Amino acid sequence: MKLPFINDFVVKEDVCNMHCKYCLTGTSIFKEKGTVKNPKASLIYTDSSDLKRHMDTVTESICNAFGISILKISGGEILLIEGIMDYIRKHAVNYKKVQILTNGMLLTPDLLRQLKEIKNICLQISLDHHTIEGNGYRTPTPEKLQRILDNLDHAAQSGLPIEINCVLHDKNTHFLASFADYLMKYKEQITLFPFPVRGKNKYDFYPNVNQLSGIEEIINRYTEYQEILPPKIYLKYLLRFLQSGRREIPCIFPKVAIGSFDDGNITPCANYWFSSLGNILNEEPQTVLEKINTDRIYSVLTHDRHRPAECTQCFTPWEILNLYAIGELSITDLKRLPLYSFDGLEEALLEINVKEATPR
Repeated sequence: MKLPFINDFVVKEDVCNMHCKYCLTGTSIFKEKGTVKNPKASLIYTDSSDLKRHMDTVTESICNAFGISILKISGGEILLIEGIMDYIRKHAVNYKKVQILTNGMLLTPDLLRQLKEIKNICLQISLDHHTIEGNGYRTPTPEKLQRILDNLDHAAQSGLPIEINCVLHDKNTHFLASFADYLMKYKEQITLFPFPVRGKNKYDFYPNVNQLSGIEEIINRYTEYQEILPPKIYLKYLLRFLQSGRREIPCIFPKVAIGSFDDGNITPCANYWFSSLGNILNEEPQTVLEKINTDRIYSVLTHDRHRPAECTQCFTPWEILNLYAIGELSITDLKRLPLYSFDGLEEALLEINVKEATPR
């Protein structure tokens, strides 16, 4: 196995059934705009569709080149695609873990049953709070929020491992502990991953310094909540990031993950879509994929001190891998999290020199 070992695959990122106010879709600067003439027709994964051909080509090209262990699939809203289960069933067998990011609106009991049957699926559900006050940037009506909460309940009952993608902002950070209290009933199934709001308009939503007491509270009560939280060190670095506005530790994420899109674009960082290595649908795939971990952009993205502003101001659940790289987490710590609980993780991470990556 060799790096990278994660493919973060984004499909139809501009097609969604929700309108979150802090949505990151507009972050991309290399995507073509307004090219889809029939959006409904473009959301069908069948033998005769361009979408199927594109999704399969991108996925298979990357998997064959690198022996990817983790496939993450997201949108937009990925479950809007007709036939998406056919794609998941076809490709899941090639990976140790498949993570599906969804807003939860379309998680029916039948769909959850099908996902559970595949065995290596992890769900990632975007939800900022269980109240309208805390989740208002995502769901402006009680009816929509209740539907998501009901579907979360179904998902937990299905036995699928679940991460809660909890974006921290000025509406939920100060009472994050009440969300943790709500989620404790799912303590065998759920990991709550809080992380700061991102994107070019993030300061319209950013929590103020007084609201950071909500993070301090869950750290102080970590023993009480540890069954639904990531490692405590993640939360400590999260708090320090929110206090300073800048990351303190190096980032190895571009070395271990590829950002890919159904239109063929490949980006060296799956967190920010500001640079393309090329397009494997329009160019020779091998030529594009040879740039991964060799293009000079990687020395910029992973530099200890002189990083782009987008990098210094970035903190996501992938920070778990950076904490491993600086020796704050062990392989055992990683494998306690469902996404990383697979044979071969040690081999993949052997290429990361922990001693070279030290916190500043």
